[in-house]
Amino acid sequence: MAVILLIIVFACALRVCDAVPSREDDELRVAVPPATLQTGGTRKDGECLTLQEETDSTLLQYPARRSRPVAASTAPLQPSTQCSLFPAYQPLREPPVLRSPVTLTVETTRLCFPSRINAASWTTRAYGAPGMLPMVPGPTIHVKPGELLEILVVNKLEPPSPDCKDARASQNGVELLFSANGFCHVNATNLHTHGLHVTPKPGGDDIFETAQPGRNLSITLQVPSNHMGGTFWYHPHHHHATADQAGGGLHGAIIMEDESGSVPEEVANMPNKTLVLSLVDLRFPILGPSGSLTGGTSPRIEYWSLGHLWRNEDGEPVSRNAVFSLVNAMWIPSLTVRAGEWTRLRFVFASIELSLVLWPPTSDGSEGGLDCEWKLLAKDGIYLNVVPRDIQKVYLAPGQRSDVALRCRCASPRAPCGGSVVSGAELAGPTAQDGPAQRRRQRPDEPHTRLERGTRGPFLGETTLEQELFRVEVRPADRAAAVPRPLRPFRARRPCYLVDLRRARVPRRNRGQLLFPNPGLPLTYAGRRWPVVLWSDRIDMRKNANPWPWAYVGRPMRHEHLQPPLHVMRGASVQEFYVRGPGPNDGLSYHPVHIHVSPFQIQKFNCEDGSWVGPVAKDCGDNTSDPYFQTGDWHDTFLYPAGQAVLRSQFSTFTGRYVLHCHVLAHEDMGMMAYFKVTGKEGATWPGAKKLDPHCYSDGSGVGYSWA
Repeated sequence: MAVILLIIVFACALRVCDAVPSREDDELRVAVPPATLQTGGTRKDGECLTLQEETDSTLLQYPARRSRPVAASTAPLQPSTQCSLFPAYQPLREPPVLRSPVTLTVETTRLCFPSRINAASWTTRAYGAPGMLPMVPGPTIHVKPGELLEILVVNKLEPPSPDCKDARASQNGVELLFSANGFCHVNATNLHTHGLHVTPKPGGDDIFETAQPGRNLSITLQVPSNHMGGTFWYHPHHHHATADQAGGGLHGAIIMEDESGSVPEEVANMPNKTLVLSLVDLRFPILGPSGSLTGGTSPRIEYWSLGHLWRNEDGEPVSRNAVFSLVNAMWIPSLTVRAGEWTRLRFVFASIELSLVLWPPTSDGSEGGLDCEWKLLAKDGIYLNVVPRDIQKVYLAPGQRSDVALRCRCASPRAPCGGSVVSGAELAGPTAQDGPAQRRRQRPDEPHTRLERGTRGPFLGETTLEQELFRVEVRPADRAAAVPRPLRPFRARRPCYLVDLRRARVPRRNRGQLLFPNPGLPLTYAGRRWPVVLWSDRIDMRKNANPWPWAYVGRPMRHEHLQPPLHVMRGASVQEFYVRGPGPNDGLSYHPVHIHVSPFQIQKFNCEDGSWVGPVAKDCGDNTSDPYFQTGDWHDTFLYPAGQAVLRSQFSTFTGRYVLHCHVLAHEDMGMMAYFKVTGKEGATWPGAKKLDPHCYSDGSGVGYSWA
């Protein structure tokens, strides 16, 4: 009976709604690891600094050889008792920019979360580069369509990297429910270029390749000449260690630059700011009010994996009832913009769990007269069909990106003003005056947040961070500068792999159903444990229709034994997926689905009442309505609370293993990952693309736009 009660409590704890700070005077600090790397000035062992301090960007390139042994870093990371404050509202700084060939070193860095009474610090993994200190996030990689992107991953982590058998043997009781498929190999790594349309074969974006501690991994990606410009990101994807590494700080942005003439000048010439939102989750318990959404926080996974990081000075796992987001490794930085000028914000939610609902800057009451608007340009690195789109809020699930144009004005044209961009669930209503932007301003020395579940909007019921993310300071416009042009609606020409598929005819053999079982009880579905992706070619979209459990194929993914593909598909084709869970409102409400290599387009999504929004209607007409999500939009990662959607993807240009998984990365590590095997001729494109859109282009010479 006690075991049954414990399991029931576990299931209820999966969607925790609140995280209360342990102390109000906690402050976030960052320290330099004692090492020989130098920046522009001298550093003493253990001395703290902001991770985005200027560094020497002159890199010493390593030879691009696969699996070349390197010397492991042996410098111990000693706890520091002199962590300086990491002040809020300092000017926003962006990560350093690298271009191909790129060398990324996988190292450790020191983070501090001290209070004035009892300081605490821990080490985590971070990306560095020759001549640069390891930082969270890592450097931003810029690349152009048609370029050769070469990345050398130098794994400077040290053994041990316990295998899954040893890690599983150390677990028991409730922990076994989470990790029976294993969190392990925490110091083995690789690299995934999230969202890029590139080859998944060995030597490319192949997540089944590995760099063990002390070894290198060379990645060479020929970017297609017709790749659309946009915002992407990179992170490790070594199965069973993805959540610990990517969620612990190993991530960075990738900017695919727009081809000249592909967008209007007023968009091409906007000031750009890359904002990497790094989630920090210090919760260790898996049950009770301070437990995490999945049980898979970095301190807990590190402990399960027999790793040696995420421990305090006493050798105990870090455990704070605190969850918060940093912006470019900064705690509530300040972004300065010119009044009346559009600024492009490239948001990257580098997270393995939870969600963000971003509200536009609003005066906090101490400074009146602030008026801001933002318009949506692109999602997941792909321009909208018609750009821009008026939106109220930005919705970000783990791994998603959003490009937004922001413009602010002050009541007085000669006086500055300011406000805050906050994340918060829609608790009171859909209008800005009822939202979290009107709540109290975050204290500068308060590096913790509350978690809330929304009662309205597209992220209805989702657990969302409530936090002030960054300040926006508006300065008077430069009188000598030209008046900014208005953002006229336009349509960017599409590369042929991104033509609008809503009018495409999809053969019956190219349609199937993807099922993502719910976490919790029952622990199995269709004879499999719940961390699994299942596939069936039987489709029934009637309200409350139950799938046929016996008709599904799929097993939880394990690193030691690569499972057969869910399905074998021919390349140069359009595939349609009905994504759902066991119940009518399951599936996508728990699991943000992510597909590698090729993005997908939303064809239909269902509403809370069970009705469907198709190609014509824009929204549900109920409390989930919001212009941010519309049919015809493209994503590579998608979360939606009603749980079901019909997606189409063009499996074009590349053959090999197209991986798909839940982007709550603890779920992926536990087995909720699979792949399609795509066959055919390498480089072949879908012949129907030109029929649907005669203006689509197969190389960079066809870029352009038209006014909408």
